[in-house]
Amino acid sequence: MKRLFHVSLLWLVLLSAAGATEGGVTQEFPRGLASYADNPAAGVMEVIKARAQAEPFNLVATGIFLLAVLHTFATSRILHWAHRVEEKHARKLERESTPGDRDNDGRPDEVSFLGQI
Repeated sequence: MKRLFHVSLLWLVLLSAAGATEGGVTQEFPRGLASYADNPAAGVMEVIKARAQAEPFNLVATGIFLLAVLHTFATSRILHWAHRVEEKHARKLERESTPGDRDNDGRPDEVSFLGQI
């Protein structure tokens, strides 16, 4: 997972650097709103489509923003699921008679990978 993050970050940096110059002319980033050729009579979806075609990174940024909003509203449910997985893992450890805290540091020695994710 960590490797995927680093590869994605490197890809975004390289993509940004490659698109930053076109013919030796440095482009403004982020693009100013005035640089888009929006049709004043167009609806919201038409404007979004036109801007995504003009600057494809807008689509990526919009997707990340929507995921962040969904994550915000789903956080309590995700936390509830994680607690259920952790409790199930703790019951499994009790059945196997594996001590939860062998080094007495106040934290279980073995935690559920799925619950932590």
